[in-house]
Amino acid sequence: MGFFDSLFQNKSSFDEDKTFTDFFNREFARYFSIADPDFQADLDNKFGDPVLPQQAFPSVYEELKNVEKPWDKRAILFAALDQHYLMVVERWQAIERFVVDRFPEKALKFIKQFGQPEDFDDAEFLASYARCMFVLSRLDEGLKYAEKAVSIDSRSRRAQLVLADILHLKGNQSRAHEIYKAVVASSKLAKSGSQNFGLYDLVCFRNDIAHSSVYAVGLLKSSDAPETEWEKVAPEFHHCPYFRSQYAFYLIKSGKGLKALNNLVTVAKEFPTYKDAVVNAHSVIKQYQQQSKPDAMQQDELYLRSLMEKEKW
Repeated sequence: MGFFDSLFQNKSSFDEDKTFTDFFNREFARYFSIADPDFQADLDNKFGDPVLPQQAFPSVYEELKNVEKPWDKRAILFAALDQHYLMVVERWQAIERFVVDRFPEKALKFIKQFGQPEDFDDAEFLASYARCMFVLSRLDEGLKYAEKAVSIDSRSRRAQLVLADILHLKGNQSRAHEIYKAVVASSKLAKSGSQNFGLYDLVCFRNDIAHSSVYAVGLLKSSDAPETEWEKVAPEFHHCPYFRSQYAFYLIKSGKGLKALNNLVTVAKEFPTYKDAVVNAHSVIKQYQQQSKPDAMQQDELYLRSLMEKEKW
């Protein structure tokens, strides 16, 4: 290999890390809210030559070698992608990017700084904004934006799903279930007539069938799914306190109270506005203290109690 060839190694001269490429393609699509199971990122260097993800983002590639959790890996990649794309994506995509990375408050700050009045007449934006409200437990506001999104574009799957999720949590399960049924029936995969997909395939983002945490929980519960299925679905909805709390409640019923408690406390810290996680985490800690260790998790108990007092829960 000549001197200049060594400086400008192309894609084919690298040994591809297929695991990283698959991860990158999946999360790159998620960053842009592209629901496509076959998506492949088209990357090139400053000379216009195609490059592999590990070449385009070498520091991310190296850092992720020491990271285990898929949501933590996503956070690292998203932060790197922000440097190139955050200010050029659509504002509704920016909301999604922050929400799925567990930063709904950052989404609101972003819109406060860069949003435009006309955004609130756009169905895509309204659907994302409603989803942000859903994650923040501001269901009344979320319902308003979701209803408006559907009124503007009744075919928007994202708008329909966030509307159904909010309706379900507000007690209107019958209308919510009608919407879920219609969304699934109108999906591309369902229309194909294929029966070769399971619970995860129905709810994962990239298949664009019914990417809904509430729908996913309903399927998991109604099918009496084992923990392995909950674990498989969990990365899809790690940004959603509702899903994570329901998973913790499932663990409690399965006799895995300590794991459930740790999960609930983590959810409460990440989403302090989510009442179910805060109240139940505090309750389980108190039970744990009374039954075995009076001084266990005192700092967590005090923190949760302060949240409850602040919110008058």
